Amino acid sequence: MATRAKTVCRHPACGKLVDAPGYCDKHSALYRRQSDERRGNANERGYGRKWQNARETYLREHPLCECDECRREGLIIPSTVVDHIVPHKLKEAKDSGDPAAVTRAQSLFWDRKNWQAMSKPCHDRKTAREDGGFGR
Repeated sequence: MATRAKTVCRHPACGKLVDAPGYCDKHSALYRRQSDERRGNANERGYGRKWQNARETYLREHPLCECDECRREGLIIPSTVVDHIVPHKLKEAKDSGDPAAVTRAQSLFWDRKNWQAMSKPCHDRKTAREDGGFGR
């Protein structure tokens, strides 16, 4: 069976060979850390104690994954994540300083009609599809 040729790390002037296209271990960690810093912590993104309580209640009420794929295939998978169907972008709204944007984002964030229970793998696939992948 043929193996893939190694490629050079994408970080400028690194030159280290990696098995798959992307970054070497050192630079992969660097870019992940930079991305996490831009993203903000869970509380900054709106996922504080109030959200945790609402999430737990919703998951008790909706114990199975409600994603389109699971519904279509008739799969019965436990839900562990509450997904916002329409992304709320609360952190971005707060960062913008626009009170109207914050109000709209909070409305989307807390609107239970905008929530769906999902399994973690299904939620990860949806997020990757919508955000263009985990590296964004």
